[in-house]
Amino acid sequence: MDDWVFMEDPVDAVPRQYVALFGRKGGIGRTFLTHSLARRMAQQGLQVGILDTDMCCSTAQLLLPEGAAKDICFGKSRGWEPINVPIADSDVCIKVFSLAMMLPSEEPASLAFLPHRKRTLLAQFLQHIIWGPLDILLIDTPPSIGEIHIALLEFLRSSHNASVVLVAEDGSAAGQTATESDIILCKSQGVQLAGIVVNKDRATSVGVEGESNHEEDGALDDLSAKHDIPIVSRVALRPAGQSDAASAAESETAALDALASLLNAGPSSADQ
Repeated sequence: MDDWVFMEDPVDAVPRQYVALFGRKGGIGRTFLTHSLARRMAQQGLQVGILDTDMCCSTAQLLLPEGAAKDICFGKSRGWEPINVPIADSDVCIKVFSLAMMLPSEEPASLAFLPHRKRTLLAQFLQHIIWGPLDILLIDTPPSIGEIHIALLEFLRSSHNASVVLVAEDGSAAGQTATESDIILCKSQGVQLAGIVVNKDRATSVGVEGESNHEEDGALDDLSAKHDIPIVSRVALRPAGQSDAASAAESETAALDALASLLNAGPSSADQ
């Protein structure tokens, strides 16, 4: 595999830290988790950006305030400017960029690109977006594993202070296999793994439609121990014994704080 080729004339200011959220299984809430984490870190005083790298079927714009996707700036000679998305009940913003924001409609759109074109677009996004000062750039990735993921891993390997967070769902043999494949891929590429986030965790949730397979519950804990990759937080749909929204929100905040704390410490805080 070729090393990442840096483009000519990149922007001057680059994020202090890159964190990509991987999870090849679909429907695990990776995009929602990315935005929730960004908001929480911004509330803690960090300058945070989100880069959506799903170039074929992005839904990131659905999590933005109405009309926000139309504020993207194309007028810069050296690149694009992301949009500033205000955080409710605060005076802070997060910066967001997505290919979907460059389309005429705010509705989700399905696009098709040849693999080499995806790679070129990703290179432009990573090096020609004018973020300004950023403490951390969260990179939301599409499901499955393809050209975007391989190219992104090459970039992260070539970058200072970069890591991957794996988003997984417990209680599923298919999910466990997908997560283990992601671990092996990241390690083979020499990219730092910050840890695993268990989203929609069945072990700490009640009221979730469908019954849990108790033989598979906790499979990610075994996977974590096997590969020495920590489970840094669990985001439950509805924590056991807590039926009111306030308690559920408190539990989610605690889980996001645990992940934010690890990322604030930098990739060196986790062993490869």
